[in-house]
Amino acid sequence: MDCGDIRLEMIRAEQVQAQIADTANPDWRSAAGFLGDFGIGNAMARSDADKAITGRISGLRQAQAAKNCSGAKAGGLQGWIAGLLG
Repeated sequence: MDCGDIRLEMIRAEQVQAQIADTANPDWRSAAGFLGDFGIGNAMARSDADKAITGRISGLRQAQAAKNCSGAKAGGLQGWIAGLLG
């Protein structure tokens, strides 16, 4: 992976992380799930997904640092745009 690939993967990972955080907001589906299993399964799945994506983002940041990518600290969409603009 080059720096551009890492930036794109970082953007994808941050989008997944935002989706995971969004599922933490209760709605009728989470209320129905809670009634089905007292919310334990949903909370465990969210926790596992959050741990996995946090690990992925950490690995991508390490890869950016190892390759001395200019967007290593900025990361995400801002870093990708900065890389495009030079």
